[in-house]
Amino acid sequence: MGSISTSATVRLKVNSVKAGQLIDYKSLGFEPTRMEAVAQALSRLYRKGEIERLSKGVYYKQQKSPFGWLQPSESTILQRYVKDGYITGVGAYNQMGLTTQTPYVVKIATGRKKTPIQIGGLNINFVVSKAKINKENKQLLPMLDAIKDIKRIPDSNVNKTLRLLSDIAKKMGKEQRNILAKAAMNYNAATRAVTGALLENAKASLELLQLKQSINALTKFKLGSMMRCYPINRTGISFNELTPESDFI
Repeated sequence: MGSISTSATVRLKVNSVKAGQLIDYKSLGFEPTRMEAVAQALSRLYRKGEIERLSKGVYYKQQKSPFGWLQPSESTILQRYVKDGYITGVGAYNQMGLTTQTPYVVKIATGRKKTPIQIGGLNINFVVSKAKINKENKQLLPMLDAIKDIKRIPDSNVNKTLRLLSDIAKKMGKEQRNILAKAAMNYNAATRAVTGALLENAKASLELLQLKQSINALTKFKLGSMMRCYPINRTGISFNELTPESDFI
């Protein structure tokens, strides 16, 4: 008996996919060398009405609801593009509770620049991450991006954002705080200084010498009325000095 054809294999695999999930040659487990044959097989299934097309080369099985047939959810679509990256910008800051705004364009940070895409009603832009992304830091990098963008987060203010970020830092474990401090080394001096201040305010017993020494000892950063961030100098002076009216801690 001959080996099963690519078309038959594709059909079998598609039949096992749950409604609402995305389908392409990668999700079906085919090698790139078979991409053209798989694409043709998927296109035939689409023409027969067995699957729906979301964008070029990407399909899905319709999911029925009391309100009719549904496309894949936004989270399902985004999951396809954040495997090697993470959501940043307003979308991430909304998830962190830093703003009530929702983005018109979803921003995803990855290891390299990619062309913006429009898929399933979503507009997605890609930016290059400041730090090299790995499984240990990808959940923490949005916080560093928020610190970097602290004066540009919509529907918020610096004092409010600092309080919320301080709460997040206090809830972190020691390992997470160490990863955050290490990743901050890839950001600008202001971001490094604020990160150090947040970690100190969290009463974290961390070795922050590398972070301290990366900032010019004469540089000062003022953020709103709450907090002036100073680098910790060689004598061990604190990263930050809170103003008398501050309730940051």
